[in-house]
Amino acid sequence: MSSIESIKQLLPQVRRDILRMVHQVNSGHPGGSLGCAEFFVALYQHVMDYSTDFKMDGINEDLFFLSNGHISPVFYSVLARSGFFPVSELSTFRKLDSRLQGHPTTHEGLPGIRIASGSLGQGMSVAIGAAVTKKLNNDKHMVYSLSKSARVMSVIGAAVNTAALLIRMSIPPRCCTACATAVSMLSCCVTSI
Repeated sequence: MSSIESIKQLLPQVRRDILRMVHQVNSGHPGGSLGCAEFFVALYQHVMDYSTDFKMDGINEDLFFLSNGHISPVFYSVLARSGFFPVSELSTFRKLDSRLQGHPTTHEGLPGIRIASGSLGQGMSVAIGAAVTKKLNNDKHMVYSLSKSARVMSVIGAAVNTAALLIRMSIPPRCCTACATAVSMLSCCVTSI
């Protein structure tokens, strides 16, 4: 089966997961999650090079940092469907003692989650730090980050891009048209630091 066919098969299931999780607890943000389903499925099923044998250091694998943690339902669904943790755990979303809270956190020990996300735009600065670390360690893998909107990006974008320019990092911005979300792919092609 081609990767495009597998993406087409997984996408409706991820959308069902999102609706089930949010409806079950009458809490959450289904709109942003549904809107970014294509991005997450394509990223985890076709683009990223990662291991489900999760290690926080992310050495020799691509990394993803989520800035807008309120779209956690799509992130959790894709992580589960990609093999990071059992799909059955999705039914615990936003329940007491669950690892799947409204915003992803690291203290829950959920594989695939590298930062607590909730502060919009925070993921970009973390992603730049991770990209610099990869460069310093001669790790050729990519770092990806997703932020909520162009409005948020305009507030933090100048600072992030200035920091990246200061360290001569290439940040080709992309726009995920499926969810109208600003996406930045941080390449590790720093010429010098």
